[in-house]
Amino acid sequence: MESVGAVYSRISSHIFGDWNACGKVMGLAPWAKVWANDNEASAPFKLMEGNLLKDEGEHGCFKVNWDEIEKLPHVNKLCEKELRPFYAQLALQVQTDLEDIAL
Repeated sequence: MESVGAVYSRISSHIFGDWNACGKVMGLAPWAKVWANDNEASAPFKLMEGNLLKDEGEHGCFKVNWDEIEKLPHVNKLCEKELRPFYAQLALQVQTDLEDIAL
């Protein structure tokens, strides 16, 4: 399913183990800058690309990079303090991608 909500649910499940904790993903995003360290960079790929206003099949239409999302490491290990910068950066990437496709 190609939808912003599906991506937030998938990332929510990856981070928190709960597909319905999307608000927590949004709340975690600002912590990326606070918890940033030299080893954490932005995601090497965009989770979502394109433009929400273009029709499916049209050049530049909205697309979810499901194959890359499925390869994300560290599933449901938020309790491990050293992984929190990774999760915060992932949350920030979702937020950044949303702004890019919607604005």
